[in-house]
Amino acid sequence: MDPLNTQHGMPESKAAAEARRLIDDWASKPVRHHPTSFRDDTERPAFGTTPPVKQEDHRIVPAWAAGIAVASIGVGAGVTGIGCGAWLVLQGLSSVTLNGVLMVTLPRRAGSSG
Repeated sequence: MDPLNTQHGMPESKAAAEARRLIDDWASKPVRHHPTSFRDDTERPAFGTTPPVKQEDHRIVPAWAAGIAVASIGVGAGVTGIGCGAWLVLQGLSSVTLNGVLMVTLPRRAGSSG
């Protein structure tokens, strides 16, 4: 069964005429252009005496959100301090050399033998 050449209840000439009618009907309607922006071209005054208009601020932060924000800053600072302390300890441990260990143990040996 070939779907491109099979007629489904309408002869090909009628189908072509119906398609042409639909396309012509669509093409005869005007195209509506909707503006996507607006530009006010009125000239602005060079100076004026009108005071600025106060813009009310209506932002409200819930107490739980402010609490979470403060807690997260505190946790972040605490973890940063712990991380810096661990880094300092590990830097000190990584700088241990054989000469350093021998220098620490030499005075004890000298003092204990006498």
